[in-house]
Amino acid sequence: MTTLSQFTPAETLLLSEGTFPTLRQLLKLTFIDLFFKQVIKTESSLGPEFKDLETGQEKYVVPGMNYYTYSPLPHEMAFLQPFEKYPSTKLLFRHFVQLAYKNVGGKNRYIRLLCNSNAVQGYVTQHFFQKITGRCSLTPEGKTVQQKLNAELNELETTLPGLIENSKDEAIAILKKIKGNVFLLVNIPFDKWDAIDKELMMQVNGTVKTDRNTMAGCSGGGCSGCSTWNSYSDYSNSFDSGCGGSDGNAGCGGTSGCSSGDSGGDSGCSGGGGCGGGD
Repeated sequence: MTTLSQFTPAETLLLSEGTFPTLRQLLKLTFIDLFFKQVIKTESSLGPEFKDLETGQEKYVVPGMNYYTYSPLPHEMAFLQPFEKYPSTKLLFRHFVQLAYKNVGGKNRYIRLLCNSNAVQGYVTQHFFQKITGRCSLTPEGKTVQQKLNAELNELETTLPGLIENSKDEAIAILKKIKGNVFLLVNIPFDKWDAIDKELMMQVNGTVKTDRNTMAGCSGGGCSGCSTWNSYSDYSNSFDSGCGGSDGNAGCGGTSGCSSGDSGGDSGCSGGGGCGGGD
């Protein structure tokens, strides 16, 4: 899976499907990839020590344990901007999603950010009118990469479920390489991955088990305080509901979405239209 491991999920989607995916799809994949890498994480309204997120408590998004050492790509910055000035800020999940839409500035701009990514240089091109309309074209080299990416995705959709069942170590090795790209696969039973998700997260993030069988430094999301692969459905649904019923068609409701803490009232989410523009 050497080709797939070179790109983030949004970059992979751009190269494999062009500009047809919606802004919501691109942003959701980027968010979940950052969540998996522990660049961001979630806490319940009762604090990070409260592990059960299935009680109806509000969820906040906060910097994860890898936030300070991670070098974000331009198309990831929309999710990390709220924490640049005030790292201790806690944003309600739904307001965090709305703020990300606002920071992106629309699909056209997001496509430009992806096209300027170092990883896709030489594979895509944008002329003037394509930049205006949020389109791009694949170069001959890009078409070759597209074929390789689609071949690897198709192969994983066929082989990965069996590896998860019968060869856990091999499955973990693949997942460590492709990271959030796994969420581009279809018909993968994320809800049945309990056998590997905690072990995988420990290996990826360098966490260790404590005497209480929890994972040090891995708070937020999932069981035992560690983000897990089968958290995907929960966070996918939460992301979708964060900006209303249609793609990018909701406002921030005039509320900051910050917890009390050191936000200084400057969340950037006040005023309406935080998710306007859609696609």
